[in-house]
Amino acid sequence: MPEPLKNLLHEALIAEMADRIAGNSPSFDKGRFVMLATCGLQALELMERSALIRDALFSTLPDNFPEAAAILKVSLPSESKPGLTGWMLLPVNQFIAARGLDHFGLGLDLLKALTPHFTAEFGIRPFIHRDQQRAGDHFRLGRRSRSACAPAGERGNAAAPALGDAPAPARAGSGADPAHPDRADG
Repeated sequence: MPEPLKNLLHEALIAEMADRIAGNSPSFDKGRFVMLATCGLQALELMERSALIRDALFSTLPDNFPEAAAILKVSLPSESKPGLTGWMLLPVNQFIAARGLDHFGLGLDLLKALTPHFTAEFGIRPFIHRDQQRAGDHFRLGRRSRSACAPAGERGNAAAPALGDAPAPARAGSGADPAHPDRADG
């Protein structure tokens, strides 16, 4: 029988998260984080486990989102060091979704920074629900600047779409029917 998905978030992963965050923030209370993130873990399903770990991040990272975001960003992998990656980033997504909405651009930038290491699907949804136009504009602008800076041979590459590569929704009064973008209002 295959391993249950919930076991992707386990005690060893939580301890590794704690080490990687503490390596970038000496004031991060590793012991408290691990205790909070593992208390009752075995009885929980995947998303409940993620919420428990997110709540441990709430309790151990700074309340100030820009400070917490800076710690999380430097805790992502780089060429010189390992960092938060894979399933460790599911609760980080939830943390950003809960705390980053009032720092819209910073929250979206942090989600964008973690996407090479895990999906931002769970974190981006609340931003889109809060302000779809602004979230879409944020990623369209980022895509344009990324394309302009890419080497000539990489511009327009037909790789998988990046976060925010979906077409913009039709604006009211634009003459387009959002349900049928190929038709004009009639």
